[in-house]
Amino acid sequence: MPKYVVIVENTKLNFAAHSPDVPGCTAIGNTVQDAINKMTTALKKHLKGVETLPDPKGLNFYMNDDSFKKGSTDYILQVEID
Repeated sequence: MPKYVVIVENTKLNFAAHSPDVPGCTAIGNTVQDAINKMTTALKKHLKGVETLPDPKGLNFYMNDDSFKKGSTDYILQVEID
């Protein structure tokens, strides 16, 4: 099962989540856990029926990438998509 990095940011009004490996797939939740749950569901729906899944780069890639915006992110984690 592929694991995609999910980034959750506090927008002061809610929590916004996205995956840098899957452009255009986003979710918003009232809590961090709500955003993660909605993002996991959004990823599953977004990737359903896709012949070739995007290659997840992994957490280490983004944590070691100097161009990645560090410091602006409240949470960065991986979710497994089945």
